[in-house]
Amino acid sequence: MEKIKAILELIPVDVILASVIVAIAACVATYHFTLKAQKNNFKIVFLNEARAEIVGAIRAYKDWLKSLGYYFIYVPETRPRDESRTLLKLYHSKDPENFFYRLEQYERFEDFFINLSEVRKVLQEKNEYLKKNARYILGPDFVGNIKQRKMKASDKLKLLEIQYRLVEELRDFIQVIFLKQVFGKKIKERKLEDETEPHLTWDKKGRIRLNRGIEDLLENL
Repeated sequence: MEKIKAILELIPVDVILASVIVAIAACVATYHFTLKAQKNNFKIVFLNEARAEIVGAIRAYKDWLKSLGYYFIYVPETRPRDESRTLLKLYHSKDPENFFYRLEQYERFEDFFINLSEVRKVLQEKNEYLKKNARYILGPDFVGNIKQRKMKASDKLKLLEIQYRLVEELRDFIQVIFLKQVFGKKIKERKLEDETEPHLTWDKKGRIRLNRGIEDLLENL
């Protein structure tokens, strides 16, 4: 101890203070770097889970839409006495409900998914409209002949195809946001030449929006 004390007495005070300050600064820098790395890692894990869950729900919902579309294409030639078990199973499927639940679950995180709630509400409204009309057109309560039934089914098939396309565009948007937040990739603005067709678009900041074509579609439902 005496030797250490003697050595310290030979070192200038300002040198000792400088060494202490450097050591403290290094600790603080390490702490902030570790904290930042942890936050970034948490963001990556969160966004990857969100992407996987939403894309998985989209895939299941698209399969549900295709199944419903099959009945719109192949309308029975005779009036059914009651609703078929297959259609009832389709009507009561949890796939649409799960899809919209996933969107609602993540739309609260506006820092990542800007305007997602607006898109979800429109898609959900169109989904309920499709289900309601499918049950009427394909069920025993439809008023009209087989030709009228097929015409109604054909009209609703067009709406279903639009819904399918919008959901695919939403999937692309989720992937774009993931790449931006995790890998820092710039978002390429999605512009449309024709605003009359219903589409989803987004700007360079990642704000998703509904184009005018969707507004026109909803007014005519």
